[in-house]
Amino acid sequence: MGNATGIVGLILGIIALVLSFLILTSLIGVILGIVALILSVVGIATNDSKAPGIIGLIFSLIAIVLGIFWLLVIVAVLAST
Repeated sequence: MGNATGIVGLILGIIALVLSFLILTSLIGVILGIVALILSVVGIATNDSKAPGIIGLIFSLIAIVLGIFWLLVIVAVLAST
């Protein structure tokens, strides 16, 4: 079960990273990033093969940070107009 959760966390982390790069879908990227973060941590904790979980953890953290950055940019632009 742990290997599957790590792989799902990796896949969701990749999708979240792609969505976070796009300005209009950054909120979806942040939400998927949080889900991927949780699944990656569970995958790391419950399996001997930790590589998919660790890579998913890294991708999800980057996606969350990038998505929050774009959301702050959008708020700043809307507040200045």
